[in-house]
Amino acid sequence: MIAIAVVSSGTFVRLREATPDGETQGLLARLFRATAVTIRELVPDRRSHALSVATALIVFLAVNVLFYSSFFTHWPGVMDAVRSLAIWTGTGTSAHVRPWHAYVGWLAAAELPLFLLGALGAAHAIWRGVDRFMVFSALWVVGMVAAYSLIPYKTPWLTLNMLAPLAICAGYTCELAWRFRHRFRAALFVAALLALGLSTGQALVLNFREYDNDRYAYVYAHTSREVLGLVQRIAQLQAAHGPLTIAVTSPQQFPLSWYLRGYRAGYYGREIATGDPIVIASEDQQFVLGAMLGASYEAVGAYKLRPGVRLILYVRRDLRLPAS
Repeated sequence: MIAIAVVSSGTFVRLREATPDGETQGLLARLFRATAVTIRELVPDRRSHALSVATALIVFLAVNVLFYSSFFTHWPGVMDAVRSLAIWTGTGTSAHVRPWHAYVGWLAAAELPLFLLGALGAAHAIWRGVDRFMVFSALWVVGMVAAYSLIPYKTPWLTLNMLAPLAICAGYTCELAWRFRHRFRAALFVAALLALGLSTGQALVLNFREYDNDRYAYVYAHTSREVLGLVQRIAQLQAAHGPLTIAVTSPQQFPLSWYLRGYRAGYYGREIATGDPIVIASEDQQFVLGAMLGASYEAVGAYKLRPGVRLILYVRRDLRLPAS
């Protein structure tokens, strides 16, 4: 997308400079000519350019092989990385499907000052068409939003790819406003402080207070703090009764495997008949698993893991439950 924006911005600026108002004859020919000049300008030395591309490709492959092979200890990981692309092409049209305007809505809700200032800057840059760098930034952000919006798969964290060009365009808006009228600079300074304050407030609320509240766009399939109550209850049982084994039957459990890493826990991902004194199941396993465990187990709590996933804690009845 950045490469497309680089070429398109050069072509756009040249067309605006060379095309008189109202003239349309030969527009296609001028478009091809302007694009060719832009590409030649970007690649003045073909041999040097080919060497740079080859070097970048070698570095790219070396870094990927190094990490996906776990520093040459797990070679199947390299092919698994390639196979994951095939999986993504399937899930990209079936999972996390959202309407085409989802990214615009998420940006407006989570990054309102940046979104408004960036949109104004991008529109002005394209309308004037004289500042090549700003035209590039505008086409970069417009292209990113358009490309991601066309794909059915949409997740809020992909908006992070749009924030860098949006911030450049927002800065351009502030620069234009600063140069517009000297007597308005005090008002502009106050407006900038308000925008900065709003963005800072949004960041503080999201990161330190509402980090698991799924009413916020960025909190998407995020672990709920409720699950810490489950971890605490297990710690109390372990402290009261010594080392106890744990059976986790829920298919969705992460990050429990991190929190329970110091205990003897088995992760089965399905209902099983077990004698482990502690069992963690998903809510939709209650009917089958309750019959398998029988009357010797008691469901002592339900905890939200993430939106749509609740975990049920079963404890064997012969254990004395600490006060919760």
